[in-house]
Amino acid sequence: LLLSIPDQRAYFVENGTKTMIDLTPTEYRLLSALITHENEILNRDQLLAKVLGDETHLSDRVVDIHISSLRKKLLNHDHFIRTVY
Repeated sequence: LLLSIPDQRAYFVENGTKTMIDLTPTEYRLLSALITHENEILNRDQLLAKVLGDETHLSDRVVDIHISSLRKKLLNHDHFIRTVY
């Protein structure tokens, strides 16, 4: 998995071949936040603040929807996104 910061795109890289992952801007920011905070537990409110800013008045369940979509788009490369109860 490769994140390209300048163009805010994510790619699968296999055998030297890059394949772009079609992410929304919010999904890209969420993926970037998760990678930046690897091995840390982030709750929904923390993810909302990192992805959408502190001034958001959205339900924290919005994060669940974006995580679900992100997992589908990452196919079998989603092993680093773990839900902790």
